[in-house]
Amino acid sequence: MTKQETIQRLTALMVTAQMAHFKGREIGVRVHEHQQDSGISIDLYNFEGDGKPVCEGLKPCTITYDDGSTDIGHLFCMCYDPDEEETPLVFMFSHDEYGDGGDIDIAPDCLPEEALQNITQWLEKCFASLA
Repeated sequence: MTKQETIQRLTALMVTAQMAHFKGREIGVRVHEHQQDSGISIDLYNFEGDGKPVCEGLKPCTITYDDGSTDIGHLFCMCYDPDEEETPLVFMFSHDEYGDGGDIDIAPDCLPEEALQNITQWLEKCFASLA
């Protein structure tokens, strides 16, 4: 699967998560509703458990910006908002080096393909109960 196909698959999984959540169905992962819009988010860390990432490649994670520069930090959340026309799927990224520098939204294109594949595989396993 190419990187773009992986992003499309992950976006489709988030659509499924959103629909299942708003219908009250359990999907094997905790979904957070966004108060200001129709979006949802899913944590990529077991914040209420062991505190570890849900899969490999999230910490550290090297992202590549559109201008070719890179940054190292960790991905801790993915968000889906169908009302966002340009980028409905984004990830929350925190700088390891800066810690207090704030969190930023990162488009999936900026992430390493391996991290995207690992997140997709993890989410598919979580959704196994929907089959």
